[in-house]
Amino acid sequence: STLDWESREDGFVSVGRIVSEKNILRNIEIVCALRSRGYDLHYHIAGPIDSSSALPFSSNYSDKIRSAVSGKEHIKLEGSLSREGLLDLLSRHKYAIHGKEHEHFGIAVAEMVSAGMLPFIPETGGQVEVINSANQLMYSNKWDAIDKIDSLIEDKTAIDDLRNSMPDIDLKFGKSRFQQEISN
Repeated sequence: STLDWESREDGFVSVGRIVSEKNILRNIEIVCALRSRGYDLHYHIAGPIDSSSALPFSSNYSDKIRSAVSGKEHIKLEGSLSREGLLDLLSRHKYAIHGKEHEHFGIAVAEMVSAGMLPFIPETGGQVEVINSANQLMYSNKWDAIDKIDSLIEDKTAIDDLRNSMPDIDLKFGKSRFQQEISN
């Protein structure tokens, strides 16, 4: 069950493998910049963290992430979560932040919307369809993300309008829709 908006935590969640193309370091910078503007926000990073030294580029990025969150009480590196744990985390938070540019579809973004979150995403790729191309949720760079989130976060009317404009994920992208299209 998803909580009503006011009962949710003022925090962000990102979902996906902890790899450089997910731009987790930029997400961390965005949340830290918003905190420096006076917002009491936190950030959960959910996804598998590569710890093997067999993949030096990935483990190097994992080390950078661990270093970037070290000593920051407001950022929690969750690692891999069970499906139930992930859905619980998403349903308890207001915002999501997605960093991958040129995403083909963005299943993580669809799950965020389905959980009732407002996801902030790069303005590239198929993921923009998942949020009905809502300009207030799409950013071109770190500073654009910070400014858009800053201007939206206190605007209850804009938040309500955006939440109401999000698609019914199951209706728009769900299995039954695809089955119907194939049947047709």
